Amino acid sequence: MFQFLRDYIHREVTKAEETQRRKFGDVLTIGLEQEFFLLNEKKEPLTHSEGQSFFHFLISNTNWRTYEKETSEIFGEYISRLSRETENGYFALKYDHHPHLFEVAFPVYKNLHDLNDAVKSFFSEIEKASHALNFSLSKSPFLEGKAPESELEEFKGLREYRKHILSNSGSAIAPENYNYAASIAATQVHIGGLSWHSDSNLINSLYHYEPAFTLVTHHLSGSPLSLQSFLKKRWSGFLTVFKDNPLAGIPKISHWSPETWQEALLNAPLAGTKEDPWLGKTLATVDATIITGFEASPKTTFKLIRDLEIIRPKLFGTLEFRADPALQSAELVLTVAALRLGLCEYLKRRNELHTSLDSVRERWNSLLQGAPSPEIKSLKDDLIRKAYQGLLFRKRGEEFYIESLYAALDSPGIEVAS
Repeated sequence: MFQFLRDYIHREVTKAEETQRRKFGDVLTIGLEQEFFLLNEKKEPLTHSEGQSFFHFLISNTNWRTYEKETSEIFGEYISRLSRETENGYFALKYDHHPHLFEVAFPVYKNLHDLNDAVKSFFSEIEKASHALNFSLSKSPFLEGKAPESELEEFKGLREYRKHILSNSGSAIAPENYNYAASIAATQVHIGGLSWHSDSNLINSLYHYEPAFTLVTHHLSGSPLSLQSFLKKRWSGFLTVFKDNPLAGIPKISHWSPETWQEALLNAPLAGTKEDPWLGKTLATVDATIITGFEASPKTTFKLIRDLEIIRPKLFGTLEFRADPALQSAELVLTVAALRLGLCEYLKRRNELHTSLDSVRERWNSLLQGAPSPEIKSLKDDLIRKAYQGLLFRKRGEEFYIESLYAALDSPGIEVAS
């Protein structure tokens, strides 16, 4: 019954892989989405009018341009998205959560040096704009205090959707749960050029190292919070809302492969509003009459599926790494980007077999509970060594971005680059 969805996924990924090869050959590429909070002079989250003044300042004083305007019953016409074109492609700047949390999407780059230049330039630009407006860029991935609840329909709809899930699961319908996304910011790396759809073991191997990334990013964040408190802020609301979703956090499957992923998609909740007859259901549980409608529009159907795993395959060909907290300097962002890219490059060349996500989930849960299993420290060292090796393979001097992490290892030891 769901062959239409499998066929759609295969078509889109095949097309994306062909485009990637045509444009970049066999080179792994890197993209980035960076989220950040802006605070006003009272050190409070921006209001709608203050967020709009931020957009207008960028339009008037830089080469950012209005890309999209929308209309709200409460606010009237407002700017929702900016863009700018460069030789590498388009940047996009938008609300990640109105009115105080923003997200910039960078174009695709073939090397970390070009990404570094772009990230440094962006942070400089935002700092200057913030200073001119008496705003400040938060250096934390978390918003302190109660987060604003947006009055825009898009974000109100997301809150109502989460409230519906919480109600059905018997969890507390509290702001820290249904509005959790307004209080956390992330640095999300995208890697292109990996044949994840034809490699039954690649993503499974990448998941093996996720607990180690958790240790590294907590350290890089410079947070005064303990690891357990840090992770509670990062994940508590998300895991409360989506505890029954098989594709939330570390997927609730034993081995990640394209086949097990597609099976899990059928059992992940569908996004919707109270007017939608599929609200609270999955593709496996909706009525046959609804499936008939879905078959006519597989693209729309796929977008409805709440695939919220922390390594998310995208149908335009990349892997999106979604677990890293927002790091608010170019140096720290490039450190994480280099680790992600280096490990992907290593695993592309050195096929590793890690048979079970169950052990990954156990290690991740041990971190969330404040009692990390002993092997995670050695796993972190292994991650740094292999990422460094992967960057050496690329022969572009990109290992520079994790040189300090590598030098700090007790026993660096690498293979000869080939």
